[in-house]
Amino acid sequence: VPEYVLLGENDGKSSIQDYFKRAAVMITDYSSTAFEQAFLMKPCIYFQFDIEELFSGAHSYAKGYFDYDKDGFGPVAYSEDDVINELRAMSELSYRLQEPYRTRANLAFPYRDGKCCERVYEAIAKLDI
Repeated sequence: VPEYVLLGENDGKSSIQDYFKRAAVMITDYSSTAFEQAFLMKPCIYFQFDIEELFSGAHSYAKGYFDYDKDGFGPVAYSEDDVINELRAMSELSYRLQEPYRTRANLAFPYRDGKCCERVYEAIAKLDI
C-alpha cells in the first residue's frame, strides 16, 4: 500500500474522527460514515463490488430508503477499475466535493454553525414529558 493511502482500522488507539479530518477522500461500501465525510464537505466513493449478492435476498442486509446513486455523497464504483478512475478524476479536482454531491451534502446538513447540540438540547427541553 502506498504511504499516501491510509487504511483505517479499529485499533483502540486511533479515533475515527482523526481519520475523517485527515482524509482527502474516503472509500467505503455501504457505511453511514459517508455522512461524516459529507458533513466535512469531503468526497467519498462507494465501492459496491458485491451489490448483486448483497441485495439478492441471501444476505441479512436489505435495501432501505437510501439510494446510493440518487442520494449518496459520492459516485458508486462497482469494480476496482471504477474506483481508480473515480480517484483520478477527484485528484484532478484537488479532491473538492463536486456537484451533485455538494448540493446533497448541503441539503443533508443545513446547519454548520456549531450550534447543533444547542438546538437538540432546546428541542428536548421543550418536550412535554
